[in-house]
Amino acid sequence: MKVKRCLCALAGATTVTLNLSWNAQAIVTVDDSTLFDRIVQPGQYSGVVSLEGYFDDTGSTPFCTGSLLTGGRHLLTAAHCLTEPGTNTLFSFLTEQPFFANFNLINGVTPVSIREFFVFPDWDGFVGNGNDIAILALQEPAPDEAEQYDIYRDTDELGQTFIKVGYGTTGTGFEGETTPNGFLPFFGQNQFEGTELDRFDLLRFPGNPSPFSQLLFDFDNGLPANNLLGSLGLGRDEVNTASGDSGGPAFIGDRIAGITSYGTGGFGLALPTDIDTQTNSSFGELSGETRVSTYASFIDAVLLGQVAPSGYNTTTIPEPATILGISMFGFILLGSRKIKS
Repeated sequence: MKVKRCLCALAGATTVTLNLSWNAQAIVTVDDSTLFDRIVQPGQYSGVVSLEGYFDDTGSTPFCTGSLLTGGRHLLTAAHCLTEPGTNTLFSFLTEQPFFANFNLINGVTPVSIREFFVFPDWDGFVGNGNDIAILALQEPAPDEAEQYDIYRDTDELGQTFIKVGYGTTGTGFEGETTPNGFLPFFGQNQFEGTELDRFDLLRFPGNPSPFSQLLFDFDNGLPANNLLGSLGLGRDEVNTASGDSGGPAFIGDRIAGITSYGTGGFGLALPTDIDTQTNSSFGELSGETRVSTYASFIDAVLLGQVAPSGYNTTTIPEPATILGISMFGFILLGSRKIKS
């Protein structure tokens, strides 16, 4: 998430803040002076987790974000965090090697293994088409201290301000995502200003989005020339998502209304609002969220045990000291995951 050079990365997704911020993201902010104000303190948003897995024999790395659902046994995240590009097939490393969620609690980080995967049946591997949603079942209940979140079930999301939380790359709106993260969550605000229907006017390659599948927002710096959608923004409170934020929640109040899915900038935009030519979570770019209210029945069915898992993981977590060492090494090797539309 980028803090507008303030610090604003959720998710197959980095947050960038208003320095006048595509992919799974972390927070990008307006300027460096506000970056530290956007760090989530231990115990805050304690149900928002970093997802960490082993990509090879050298170690593990945090790569996406998730959030703990009511009941304390399931995490909500993005399907693209779990599947091979362009498919709905689970990454083999997620089922064959340790895969776990790290809870950032007051007394430290607590890892909990992930047991089952539930990928939305209509997910086709392309974020632009929507349906980018999945649920993870934990092998044991989440820590008692971890917050549990209900989902937003109303359909009045447009125009509302939301809080984005993610473990993704950080940066500023002028530079985009620049600094790998994965170990500290960041937060910031933006507004839902469009839906998947707006992709046809805003993007060169709009895809074939499923109805009611997405909520869109842009990264504003207050200048009309860089305003792609809706208002001129929230000033220094505005952030964008970036790599590593994928799967992270967008809260309206205390309920999850969106899941970080993708971002698009540069040549991918139909209008020249991006301040540079890249998709990097900088000012003028577009970000897309999975519209959680549309998938309420799927989420409810999984939590009630009415949906068969897409896959299983029966491995165990290594010793905590091993996790920390290989996580830091693995993150350098791989980097965070966020999808470009």
